[in-house]
Amino acid sequence: MVTRSPFMVLLAEQARHSTPTFLRAAMNASRFIAGRFPKSNLARKVYHGFRNWYEGGWPIFTGGNYSYLPSLVQDARWDQNYVTRREMLRRMRYWSQNSAILEAVISIGERYTVGPSGLHVSFYPEDATEEIAAAGQSTWYDRAERVVQEWFKACGWNGESMERLLKIGYRDQKVDGEMFYLKTRRLGAVAVGDRTVKVFKPCLQMVEAHRVFSPWNKFGEEGDTLIDGVQFKVTNQGSRKILEKVGYFVCDSMGTFYEQGDTFTLLGLDDVFHIFNAHRANQYRGLSDFYACAVDLNKLEDLIEIELKAQNTQSIRAVGFKSASGQLNPLDRKIEILNKARGLAPAPVTGDADLAKRCEVFSKETGAYAFGMKLNEEVENLAPNRPSQATLQLWEFLINCVCSAGHVPRCLVMQKLSGESARAQGTEVRAELDAADAYFKGDYQKWKDFVKSAVVWFMEWAVNNDPRVADPPPDWRDCLHIQQPEACNVDAGYTTQAQLMKLAAGASDYDMILGPQGVSFMTVVRRLARQQKVMESLGVKVTLPALMPGQIPLDGGRQPKPEEADK
Repeated sequence: MVTRSPFMVLLAEQARHSTPTFLRAAMNASRFIAGRFPKSNLARKVYHGFRNWYEGGWPIFTGGNYSYLPSLVQDARWDQNYVTRREMLRRMRYWSQNSAILEAVISIGERYTVGPSGLHVSFYPEDATEEIAAAGQSTWYDRAERVVQEWFKACGWNGESMERLLKIGYRDQKVDGEMFYLKTRRLGAVAVGDRTVKVFKPCLQMVEAHRVFSPWNKFGEEGDTLIDGVQFKVTNQGSRKILEKVGYFVCDSMGTFYEQGDTFTLLGLDDVFHIFNAHRANQYRGLSDFYACAVDLNKLEDLIEIELKAQNTQSIRAVGFKSASGQLNPLDRKIEILNKARGLAPAPVTGDADLAKRCEVFSKETGAYAFGMKLNEEVENLAPNRPSQATLQLWEFLINCVCSAGHVPRCLVMQKLSGESARAQGTEVRAELDAADAYFKGDYQKWKDFVKSAVVWFMEWAVNNDPRVADPPPDWRDCLHIQQPEACNVDAGYTTQAQLMKLAAGASDYDMILGPQGVSFMTVVRRLARQQKVMESLGVKVTLPALMPGQIPLDGGRQPKPEEADK
């Protein structure tokens, strides 16, 4: 049996999966050569060929003129390998730090998904009998809520709050494609009567996506029972053999570059929260949610660079001067008068060297590129006004592509660039905001599940170690509620009025209205009944707002006219 060294195994694996990295190096080299030889069609053709290949189109049969998409189909576990995913991650991290548009898209999604101040947790039972009986007193649910809020203040391994964990995790998941939260313990304080006891309390440690990958000494199992840092085991199910996920390998190295001597830890599925969006079946690792617009971001940056260079070229060509004799006038009128009084005539221009010297003097004094002309000579600027209308439309298209990839309306990310852009009707804007709100509600669900699972994990420890929440009710896990952040729809009143009119006309029901919010009619009714009974038991009085003009009373009565209301 021939054994290979870990270095040879690594080299073979890199050669098998490192096509994007090798193409990136080839593209950089060809771009350098094309820059050194700008008049060479061959160098330019080679550069564009490598670039199209790297960006996804293979210009093999087209001569490099346009992209050719090959019919190469394989499973997701082969497409999202270690090297390819790391290259995607590197590029998207660059754009998240160097693109104001991408930063705005992420910030808006963070605000409406995990909330401006995080996700808040409440404890209360669905049945209000117990809470009504103990109205005004401290119940187990009140104490549990206080215990969770105390934990939220510093539930991270380095003292991060839950709000900070959610915001950083949301950004990492959007940019890197996934986020890992490791369940661990650190020393904390617990109040026991009049004493404060130091114990190891549960906490969450954030692990970035690039830390999870296959160990160097296990590359022989890659593609079999190890796929991009995810460990599997073979399970027999009847006559079929299936792979069952076991956990994730995390690199413990603190260095910049990974080496063969690095140590890895296998995290079990019950020891880590893995948050990502799967785009394909059997996709075990996440990809950036903005990968669809990576090429558009690159084009947008290139377009800005082209326009800035053109503006710079046009702005410096601003000073031209003429003379009837073919010579240039002196720079200062006072110097001309002084020379005339002294009997000194202006020296004629004898050649290109003198003309260039006079142009240099004018250029230094005016700060612009200067050129001299004889009488009746004209210089015409053929450069168009920049940016042109076509360029503005291309700008609009690329910005819209980035916003579309992030599922965020353009009106929330960036205002219109010109008077001809971003002209939309109110109905169209409301439709975009409604669509974005529906996406934010769906994206919120995975963060809600994470927070709920984390709270349950912590409370299972707290009920056995914190006297304040000892002896919990048997169904305490079902009494945990997390509310969604505010909606991005600014015209909620218009939508609400339309829903109430359909409800009053019998064209809709409560489940159709409450279903998109992830709740049912019975859940909301029980919640309202509980709140109303608690307010009645505490003697709290509330009043409903007056009906606005055009509203339909829900009791079927007729809304009084203003003159009737005065009587």
